[in-house]
Amino acid sequence: MSHQKLTLVTTLAIALGTAVLAAHAQDKMYFTGNGNGPDKIRRANLDGRKKEDLVVGLGAPGGIALDTAGGKMYWTNSGKVQRADLDGSSVETIVAGLGFPKGITVDPGGGKVYWTDSGTHKIQRANLDGSNVEDLVTSGLNAPVAITLDLGAGKMYWTDINTDKIQRANLDGSNVEDLLVADGGDIALDTGAGKMYWISGHNIQRADLDGSNVEVIVTGLRWGKGIALDLGAGKMYWADCLANKIQRANLDGSNIENLINHGLDTKMKIALDLGPGGCNGDERIKKAKCKTRKGKVKKYLVKVKNTTAGVEYTAALDTGQTERNTAGKSVTFKFKGGNAPPCGPNGVTVCGKHRDGDCDC
Repeated sequence: MSHQKLTLVTTLAIALGTAVLAAHAQDKMYFTGNGNGPDKIRRANLDGRKKEDLVVGLGAPGGIALDTAGGKMYWTNSGKVQRADLDGSSVETIVAGLGFPKGITVDPGGGKVYWTDSGTHKIQRANLDGSNVEDLVTSGLNAPVAITLDLGAGKMYWTDINTDKIQRANLDGSNVEDLLVADGGDIALDTGAGKMYWISGHNIQRADLDGSNVEVIVTGLRWGKGIALDLGAGKMYWADCLANKIQRANLDGSNIENLINHGLDTKMKIALDLGPGGCNGDERIKKAKCKTRKGKVKKYLVKVKNTTAGVEYTAALDTGQTERNTAGKSVTFKFKGGNAPPCGPNGVTVCGKHRDGDCDC
């Protein structure tokens, strides 16, 4: 493979291979609510403007997760896992007969949806269409609530509000570890920085992924619920249900902003749609310009996907043709090591605070 220089630039609407993605006009936050009026799923711009109802008349919607590439949102609701298109249409129940499902997350690349069930004291997963339900963790749980994935490391993390633990295990449920004792509610990961964030009643805290170095970064909440990270912008979002607010701040807890401060419900969860170039998913797409040694500039589309082996970078010409070298192999960039940038802290990066730059890949 020939060496080429890559410079990543942000984009909101690009194609990979022959697939074409529709323009992503505005990043969105999605939120569920129950306990104060009609139980529903809504969305708004990241600054809180342009609120809209997507799905109404739900029983008790809980956690919410997005598969933006697949155009679907998933949520838990009154003994069920349900999904719909991102605009709220085509609602379907994909798993029924559950106890009290709470947290939910998706692995679009692996074709799986994961959830916690506080009623049956289990963590389970299924195919994205709800088939092939599997029990992953069935002992040692009391009231598991939130769940999130570190696909690069092959781990899932969850909180249990009755055992006051944050725990993790392999994606198949093996090798359960107690990480720390915490009054944990919802949880989110910044795997690139090696941090987990959780919201527990009146505070937001963070720690290293092994549970060490605990910090309290936001205090004074009336009752915090739901937490979601926009790593590219260095922001975290949450709901303060009793204060009737959705707020955001920097990842260190500074610069708190009120985004929505009226018309909310008492129990809320949040998920972010940051578009194809966003940094909250496990598969992202970026535009790149590649300058060859002969000085010829080619435009590429770089698909970035977390895998259990690390992060895989695949480049294709934006004409829809895969670039091939003289050996006839696709131009592919791979490295081991989770979410680290591919060319070092001063080179190209997909998510995080490193500057964009040039590097030989």
